[in-house]
Amino acid sequence: MRRAVDFFSHSFALMACLTLAVSSLAQSNGKPNLVPILDREREIEMALSAAPEHLRKDATVYALERGGFVKAKEGANGFSCLVTRNNEETSPICYDAEGSQTTLKADLRRAELREQGKSEKEIESIISEEYRAKKLLAPRRPGVAYMLSNHFTRHDHKTGKTTVVFGPHVMFYAPYMKNADIGALPSHRGSESQPWILNEGKPNAYIIVVTKDASDK
Repeated sequence: MRRAVDFFSHSFALMACLTLAVSSLAQSNGKPNLVPILDREREIEMALSAAPEHLRKDATVYALERGGFVKAKEGANGFSCLVTRNNEETSPICYDAEGSQTTLKADLRRAELREQGKSEKEIESIISEEYRAKKLLAPRRPGVAYMLSNHFTRHDHKTGKTTVVFGPHVMFYAPYMKNADIGALPSHRGSESQPWILNEGKPNAYIIVVTKDASDK
């Protein structure tokens, strides 16, 4: 357990430093929308940290290059892991086979558009239109995306502070559902004990459930 804590602490510190350095460089080049390019091996480790340990060895991993994500590691179990990010948030996530065929494609598309210099508002408008045009698909059956990493973080460029957005959790696909559909109240958003829906009403909506280990911390 101690080794795991030390690993995450070391990785978290390195991630914060890399985010600061690369984000500052991007902004100085007049391209504030570009996000950090990380050391490849470190990025693979971070991506895999989103998945349960028994799935990591055979999972496919995507890594970000200038221009978009590329496949950095070929897997064999249908799971796909990556570190999605913009200039504020870093989010390691690992999709099952259904998510790899659907929602993952939207993540890859967002990164591609971000690399083209599109604003976050423009990106979401394009993604919404591509869902409407069936170029992107919502999950077609129940499934799961894992976010069990401690690296789901937000960086404040004004203060230089990096904080954890939310602890390790599991996300179940719930396309277009709303919190009212599962009896969740507005006050339940962000709860670590009550299931709630993220991105409600959208094709990439999820029922969020915090793992027991995370809720016990």
